[in-house]
Amino acid sequence: MEQTDPTNAMVISNLGVGYAQMKNYPEAIKAFKRAIELDPNHSGAYSNVGYSYERIANYDSAKQFYRLAVRKDPRKSIYYENLVTLLLARKEYAAAESILAEGTAMLQSNKDLLYMFGLTYSLWGKKDEAQQKFRNGLLLVQRNLQEQDDPPSNYALAALFHARLGNTKQAIHAATEAIK
Repeated sequence: MEQTDPTNAMVISNLGVGYAQMKNYPEAIKAFKRAIELDPNHSGAYSNVGYSYERIANYDSAKQFYRLAVRKDPRKSIYYENLVTLLLARKEYAAAESILAEGTAMLQSNKDLLYMFGLTYSLWGKKDEAQQKFRNGLLLVQRNLQEQDDPPSNYALAALFHARLGNTKQAIHAATEAIK
């Protein structure tokens, strides 16, 4: 039987994933924190600690670790998305806006972050700002579709942008194209 290397951050992080899949979040947190001790630059472990804390309703710790994940690797949009999703659930719209401003400055052509920006403004009651973000995101998606860049996911996102903008026919058409 092969032994697990207790000094390998990836091995320990994978152990944390296993614990999280079994919904044993306290053990998952311990494993992810151990992985961070072994490799302080392992951004995924920070995000996974945040996820685990979120699952046990320790939202302040979840926010802290999601923020650390963003700081460790500001080029991964999923880290911004995780943090913003938590902030929106907690109705912390100003904080979400700040994180998204940072994320879209770093990842200027990220359509998913623009969608989340629009969603943030929409939930916050800032309709004009929301519509502008949705329009900007739709323009990026349409440009990608012209370049034949990942058509199914771009059509799906175009459907979401069109729906948010109230363009029902275009939303249905884009959704149909995504399914094809």
